[in-house]
Amino acid sequence: MEQCSSMLKNSCDPTDPNSYSGSDSERIHQAARAAFGAGVLLRIPPRRPLETEEFPRDYWLIDTAILLPENATLILDNCRIRLSDRCRDNFIRSANCGLGVTEVPPLRNIHILGIGNAVLEGAEHPRATGDSVKQLGLQTFGTDADKTGETPTGDWRNIGILLANVHDFSIAISRSGILTCGRFLWNTVRKGTSAI
Repeated sequence: MEQCSSMLKNSCDPTDPNSYSGSDSERIHQAARAAFGAGVLLRIPPRRPLETEEFPRDYWLIDTAILLPENATLILDNCRIRLSDRCRDNFIRSANCGLGVTEVPPLRNIHILGIGNAVLEGAEHPRATGDSVKQLGLQTFGTDADKTGETPTGDWRNIGILLANVHDFSIAISRSGILTCGRFLWNTVRKGTSAI
């Protein structure tokens, strides 16, 4: 795991994003590297504002997806994660897929657990909404509409949690010690369970 000297003063938990400086995405990715590199779970607690912030906030504002490798457990512990207005990406994605990836190798054993009041919240001004059949600005909304070099339709990045070719996965929410389970359709995933 990363040494405490590379982290924020008075903080020495390398698996806690609050222990790092940088953008919220960078802070979460650093904690994810430390946690998954050590073979332990990644727990994202409520955000603690940095001392240098002019406008402190208690929610995580991410620009890129949280990537989950094989044998990863992510716990969203009473935290709120919002997509930034710059983000055109998923909230959470299996690490085997993304822009430019042509072959998606199988992954196993990925688990996501929301505890308490965990919230995933879209951008205030999303860059794209809708699926790949809908044109931005005509059939669906997005600030990328009519921008040169940007995809003119929604696409796979509009899927909140994307697990591609993942086996033995789970998604669950636990409130007040009660695990809430439901059904969810995953076209690209086999042998998994999900709870919403």
